[in-house]
Amino acid sequence: MSTGTLNKLESDRRGIKWSLLFIGFLLAGGLVVEIGTRLLIPRMSQLEARTVREYQAVLQPPSHSRTLVLFVGNSLMNAGVQFDQLQRGLGPAIEVRRLLVEQTGSWDWFFGIRRLFAEGAKPAAIVLMIGHHDLIATGVRGDYFAYRLMRTRDIFEVASKLRLHPTVAANMLAANLSAFYGLRSEIRKVLLGRIMPDLPVLTRKLTAASGRPITAAELAAVGSERLKALNALASEHQARFIFVLIPDPLAKLDFATPLQTASSADGVHVVLASHNGQILPTDYSDGHHMNEQGAAKYTDSLIPALKELLDEKQPASAR
Repeated sequence: MSTGTLNKLESDRRGIKWSLLFIGFLLAGGLVVEIGTRLLIPRMSQLEARTVREYQAVLQPPSHSRTLVLFVGNSLMNAGVQFDQLQRGLGPAIEVRRLLVEQTGSWDWFFGIRRLFAEGAKPAAIVLMIGHHDLIATGVRGDYFAYRLMRTRDIFEVASKLRLHPTVAANMLAANLSAFYGLRSEIRKVLLGRIMPDLPVLTRKLTAASGRPITAAELAAVGSERLKALNALASEHQARFIFVLIPDPLAKLDFATPLQTASSADGVHVVLASHNGQILPTDYSDGHHMNEQGAAKYTDSLIPALKELLDEKQPASAR
């Protein structure tokens, strides 16, 4: 073998060695970033810490001889329900737990509830609490949904049902597998929050709009189909499903009555609590989320409606 050939082989070996070393550094760096994201973001973000804490609690078995009722929803539920008051009102036989994820709608929770069941959650009943825009929303909370609420195996169904572009679906898959990729928007929020402490106030004002007008017919048609699918999912896991439509200050009670009627035909319980119609615009902090006064009134109206449904004997087909 000639000297030139030997030199070329040696050069190739050095190239492979340095390439492997570079790849090793990249993998090690990626691992550090992943571990750091999972450990540090819940410490730096109160919202993320709360979500992690509630998610872990949801997966724990219910206390001895108590009926576990899981409440899931978004910031409307957080603002509108005083859970200590709700727990007292429902009584000691029922154990109330919640999982709050901001900016979520019915599609987020369809796949999120499926993941909770797959990871071992065993609620006797699931209560979904969102607004009417959230119920018929056509999308999900992007990468954060993919990381926090979606099972990896559901990516193809998510892409199909939401009609996602392949690039968007690929991004969701990456977000599902990587904490850094899935939480990168939360990382930006944390950094901006440290730089601009008043940013959350501005954000709430910018996002307080109610969205496009929705007709009662649209809410009934689209909403009842979404609730039917959620009810079937819960029934597969021997759990009851209850939907609570959080009232909008600009919408009248009869706006949602067609949804309740259409859903009841499919065996879905829809609660339209409104404190005898006395949830007023003054009970809202921003025209969208209830203030403390509104939450106390609304929670008081929820207790008898939920207690009646939870005390009902579960149908044999759902056991």
